[in-house]
Order: sequence, then structure tokens, then C-alpha cells
Amino acid sequence: MDPFKKKLSEKIDSLLRLPVVPINLFNVRITNGERLFCQGRFYEVQVNLQDNTFSRTLYYLPLAGFDMVLGIQWLEMLGFVVCNWKQLTIDFH
Repeated sequence: MDPFKKKLSEKIDSLLRLPVVPINLFNVRITNGERLFCQGRFYEVQVNLQDNTFSRTLYYLPLAGFDMVLGIQWLEMLGFVVCNWKQLTIDFH
């Protein structure tokens, strides 16, 4: 199981009430060095990000301060991306 896949917080899970698919537990190390245990998976979750809708499999982590983490697999599907760090924008087609 790839620990770098997309992750969903407990808060969002409780709001959406998605069916959790049990998995073999695995842990993910976050930036502060703490390890979080992945507690399940959600298949084909529809995500709408500024009028762009995509479907992803998400993993259930007890995240604090974030609703969802979109990993490198999500960025790869965008192809060429232009970032403006001053304006905090990302442009893609």
C-alpha cells in the first residue's frame, strides 16, 4: 500500500458519511515526525476543486488542520502547472 496517496481527515469523513472500506493498517510519517495510522479507504470519491471535478480513492487518516491532502499522484494528472507563490495560485489545463 502506498502511504503517499490522497488522504482524508476525520472531520470531512464525518461530514460526508462515506462508506469506509477496511484495510490492513499502515502508518504515515507527517512533517513533524509524528506517525498517523491509516484507518480505511474510500473508493471513487468525487472531489470538486474550483469547478474541476475528479474522482479519487482516498485514505482515512486522523489529520488535524487539513481536510484533505492531494499527493503527487494528483499533481501528475494535471500535467504542466504554473505556480505563482506570491499570489498563491496554480494554473493548469
